Amino acid sequence: MPEIFEVKRICSYLQQAGLEGKRICNITVLPGGDKILQQYSIAQWRFYLTNLRLLSITTKAKYTFLNLDQGTLVWHYRFTGIPHVEGFSYLGQLDAIFNLPIQPDSQRYCRFKLFFESELVLQFIDTRCLAYVRYFPSLKKNELKIFNQLAPDLSNYSPESFASWQARLRLKTRDLKTELKDQQTYPSGIGNYLACEILARARLSPWQQASKLSQQSYDKLCEAMLKVKRNCEQHVDYSWFQVFNRHHCSLCKTPIIRNKHSKTNSSQMTHYCPNCQQEKI
Repeated sequence: MPEIFEVKRICSYLQQAGLEGKRICNITVLPGGDKILQQYSIAQWRFYLTNLRLLSITTKAKYTFLNLDQGTLVWHYRFTGIPHVEGFSYLGQLDAIFNLPIQPDSQRYCRFKLFFESELVLQFIDTRCLAYVRYFPSLKKNELKIFNQLAPDLSNYSPESFASWQARLRLKTRDLKTELKDQQTYPSGIGNYLACEILARARLSPWQQASKLSQQSYDKLCEAMLKVKRNCEQHVDYSWFQVFNRHHCSLCKTPIIRNKHSKTNSSQMTHYCPNCQQEKI
């Protein structure tokens, strides 16, 4: 799943492709697209979007906001969604996001197309049709409930925000990984791989109760966040991973364990080093 830094790179890619400032001329829906565009009928989508101008493209956490001259189009890529502008390559901006087809050579997984002025065509690719796409005709981005419920994301670092986050963690009984992935508390935009990597660098167990951390462990957690943030900003590949999708810990060479994090979220596996990340009681 694209997490905050992939979402930001995708946003930059769309901006560089020249979509901002262009009017939408048409939308076509391909097989599977109706599952993603279930909010309206195809005729309604055409009625709403045709002739609207895309003013800007922005992000917050894992969401992308297409700010139109009337209303807002909101995307969440979920596990397998990604946009692709015909004729524009992601090369140098994104490594393969695990198994996503970021440079599709066929229409196999294209679910819908947006046609813009200047013959620009945006394909929305989604292998499993899980993406979230919604249009709010009368609301600007900052009026959307979904926008205002999201906390500031990890890219908006400040010492004050980290201090406030530490104070809140001391009151939490949930485990660290669950807290890191909470999109309604700072820092948002963290998903499975970022949470695994942050905790690996902090040498903390994903199941460690947040309120039981020492001050030293809190400091290590914040330091680990900044290290992961810098790695994400500086690298378009994932060669810097310590535990996620690794066979052995890059630090101590111990075999990585992959376990379901909880009974309620069986689709995601927690990747961790049993040597570096022992739970402290």
